[in-house]
Amino acid sequence: MSNDTDEQLSNQPLGTILFSVEARFVKLDRIGVVPEGERVNAHFMGDVTGVLGPGKLRGIDYSLKRPDGVVAIHVHEVFSSDENYMIAIERQGVGTPEGETLLSLSGTGWARTAREDQAWLNDSPLVWRGSVNKQTGSLTLRFYAIRTTGAPAVEP
Repeated sequence: MSNDTDEQLSNQPLGTILFSVEARFVKLDRIGVVPEGERVNAHFMGDVTGVLGPGKLRGIDYSLKRPDGVVAIHVHEVFSSDENYMIAIERQGVGTPEGETLLSLSGTGWARTAREDQAWLNDSPLVWRGSVNKQTGSLTLRFYAIRTTGAPAVEP
C-alpha cells in the first residue's frame, strides 16, 4: 500500500476516506514467545489529515507474529482532533511481509464518538489499509468508513 497514490485510493470501493495517518512507533514492549507466536505491544503516535480534520492518533497494537510470519493485529487507539474532540477506535487485521523491510497491513474496525454531528461514525464499519517500514519504524495508514445512512458524501 505504501506505493498507492491518493488518486488510486479514491478509486477503491472502500467507502468514504476518513483520514490518513503518518505515524511512528515510539515504544515496543517485547513480551516474548508465547504458545501462539511472538507477542509485542507496539505503541505508536502520528499526525492525521482528512475529513475528520487535522489531529493526532495514538495507540497500541497488541500484535502477535505467528510462526508463518503473518502478524495478527489488534489495536486500541484514540484520534484527538485539533478542535478538541476525541474518537475511540478499535481495529483488527493482519500484516503480511513484503520483502525484508515492508509489512503490508489491512483490516476492519469500528469507531465511537460522543460528537453529535459525527454520530454516523458509531454505525459505520471501518476498513483500513497501511504499511510499516520496519527499517525506519514508520507507519502509514488510510481509514475508510463504509457508507451508511447519515454518512456524508465526501470527496477524497
